Amino acid sequence: DGLAEAYEAQEDWPQALGAYNKVIGFNPTDPTARFNFALALSKTGRLDDAITQAREVLKLRVNHGPSLLLLGDLYSRKKDWKSSKEVLTRYVKISPNEFSAWFSLAVANDYTASFPDALAAYAKAEDLAPTDPAVKNNIGRIYFKQGEKMPERYDLAVTKLREALELDGNFDDARVNLALVLAAQEKWTLANEQWSIYLRSTNADLAKPSTLAAERTALKARALSARGALAENYLKSGSYADAAKEYTAILKETPANLDAMSNLGLALYHTRDYNGATKNYREVIRRDPKNAIAHNNLGVVLEARGQREEAITFYQKAIQLKPDYAEAKANRDRLTTAT
Repeated sequence: DGLAEAYEAQEDWPQALGAYNKVIGFNPTDPTARFNFALALSKTGRLDDAITQAREVLKLRVNHGPSLLLLGDLYSRKKDWKSSKEVLTRYVKISPNEFSAWFSLAVANDYTASFPDALAAYAKAEDLAPTDPAVKNNIGRIYFKQGEKMPERYDLAVTKLREALELDGNFDDARVNLALVLAAQEKWTLANEQWSIYLRSTNADLAKPSTLAAERTALKARALSARGALAENYLKSGSYADAAKEYTAILKETPANLDAMSNLGLALYHTRDYNGATKNYREVIRRDPKNAIAHNNLGVVLEARGQREEAITFYQKAIQLKPDYAEAKANRDRLTTAT
């Protein structure tokens, strides 16, 4: 056993596992020996073998706490949330004051959509660690999920997410979740305030000389995601000039982004920049000739410019591409009747 620990300290895993296996050969009924072997297996990514050994420990000692906790982690890593719940529920009965166990149990319930059980477990975790922002973030996220059917839960979500950010102002997940909840409540200004803070933080990290190339790729993706959310919120709230600004910035980074190009066309149309909107929609159609929405929207822009005959042509093309396109049919019929 000492030799195995020495090999493990040197990260010589083949030798360490061999030595741990030898210990089991000497002491097949020793739960500690099997647990050490299971733990070493988990560290090398051999999850199924680790689970087998941990299960063997539980045959020798039904309530072996370390094995139950290890199994909870192993099942979570395999995304076997049902099994994770089963062993962690057993663990918290024998160790009711361990924060990590309650948190992991809450996560397992969360992923299986057992939200009442998840909230109960998070509440216990919060009692044990009241200053842990991750707990408050996860509680807020569950309230957010429930808000679609119970809108009053949105306010509870906002409260918990703000508590998480008070504890850790750099907690990006909590800030993103808060922005999403505020948008769901159509509190556009407050939502965009959160996205703007998130975007500034991301750009500040990008500007650091010490940021590695791989990190830059992830940060650029985050920045684009934030700009996309900002642009969408501006569009939904009628701040069309701001939406156009954000979509233009997105297209500088991703020139082939047809969704951004199409939405820029919509924003420009609403700011009465019909030339810009026409150019965008024509480019979308050039790149995606079967895009029925772009054909219809170009028809709308052309109609606004007084080019009715050409507008009818694009409405008709949209219907050909999507025969059940009610909006395009209504636009064509209205304009045809008027003509």
